Formats: sequence, C-alpha cells, structure tokens
Amino acid sequence: MLIKVDPSAAEPVYIQIVNQIKHAVAAGSLVNGDRLPSIRSLARELRINPNTVIHAYRELEIENVVVSKRGQGSFITEAFPVMSLENRTSILAKKVNRMLVEAYHLGLTEEQVFEVVRMQLKKQPLGRKGKEVEDNDDARKREGVEPTYKKKKGFQPL
Repeated sequence: MLIKVDPSAAEPVYIQIVNQIKHAVAAGSLVNGDRLPSIRSLARELRINPNTVIHAYRELEIENVVVSKRGQGSFITEAFPVMSLENRTSILAKKVNRMLVEAYHLGLTEEQVFEVVRMQLKKQPLGRKGKEVEDNDDARKREGVEPTYKKKKGFQPL
C-alpha cells in the first residue's frame, strides 16, 4: 500500500492518511478483509510518530472503514454507515460547501462545477460493488424500531 504524506501541508498528517485510505477503499484498491500496514511499519515508512498512525487508524475505526483486532492488526470492513441519512447528508453538505467556496475563488460557473462532478462520478461511481447502502432509518422502521431523533424534511445545505 502506497501512502504519501506532506508534513508541510495545511492538512494534518493523520487526516492525509485517513483520506488516502478512504480513497483506496472507494476506488476498490482496498476491499473487505484487507489488512492495513502495522502501526510501526507505516510510521517507519512515512517517517512519522507512531501516535499519528494510531490517531488515523482510530479515526477510520470510528467511521467504520476499518476494524481493529487486538494482536492481529487493522482490517478494512464492509460495514455500512451506522449514521442516519440525515447525518450523512449533513456531513456531505459541509464538504460540498467547502468545494463551492473553492469553485467560486477559481472563477467557475455552476455549470462548470456540475460538469466536474459529473466527470468525477463517471470515473468514480458511488456505491459499493453495486450494493445500495440502505438508509438505517428505513431499516429501523422495517424492524419496528422508531428513530431516536426527528427527521427534517428535504436536504438543506448549510
């Protein structure tokens, strides 16, 4: 696995590691069951403090991208998001808003932004090997369990 970090970048090194692993999963380079490099070996390879790798792996575990097995290592998981659709869209809306600010400063029009998104979706389609990610709210309703929060109507970017 090839991970590169830039210590001089504005983005913290652990976030660079998280994003590269998440991208590798989304691209299919890493799949369910794949073992990540050990904390020590990745820290040695990247010439960073092992605590930085621990921080990255912990973040990936919180996001259900990996599962850690004591004494065995960290492995890619195929667990679907446990957050509600509302929470997932809220997180995405924040990221889209940052992208729109960048697009504004680059002088792009709405149509140019849409075209970039369309091109990227062709290169990297959404979904996991054709499986639809079920909204956990729908799963709860099917099982007769009500969500523990009130759902807002519609998608509302920040």
